[in-house]
Amino acid sequence: PGKGSCFTVALPLAVAPPVQAPEEDEEIPVQGAGMRVLLAEDNELNLLIAVDILEGFGLTVDTASDGSQAVDRFSASPEGQYHLIFMDLRMPVMDGLAAARAIRGLPRGDAGVPIVAMTADAFAEDVEKTWAAGMNDHLAKPLELDKLKAVLYKYHPDRKRGE
Repeated sequence: PGKGSCFTVALPLAVAPPVQAPEEDEEIPVQGAGMRVLLAEDNELNLLIAVDILEGFGLTVDTASDGSQAVDRFSASPEGQYHLIFMDLRMPVMDGLAAARAIRGLPRGDAGVPIVAMTADAFAEDVEKTWAAGMNDHLAKPLELDKLKAVLYKYHPDRKRGE
């Protein structure tokens, strides 16, 4: 008592690669114009905010309130309807990781559709789990609009892959 204590904590953390924004001199297509996305989010307020932001970028947005509903909506859609899926991780019935694995396992030509985690789970191990589940990118909540724009640019159907 009266002397205090000294503690040292070492945290081995991996750093997730950042979403790459386009070069400043590149011409960027109108944000989201012509894109149709599926948004899986169980929190009603988060859903309304995300839909508002995405529609503001010109996207057509379909929604699902849990992972099972997202898999059902994707399965019932015409092949190629969705250009991108935004997936929350923590949802009832089926979480986003299980939903992504289920979509990847579907016998469809578009089962490789880009899936982007849109979640408050932002630790390195969370990012690794999303990649292991077959997701393509990871956006942390609250959303940073520049990172969201970079993801939309990256997966815009008018862009040639590999640019």
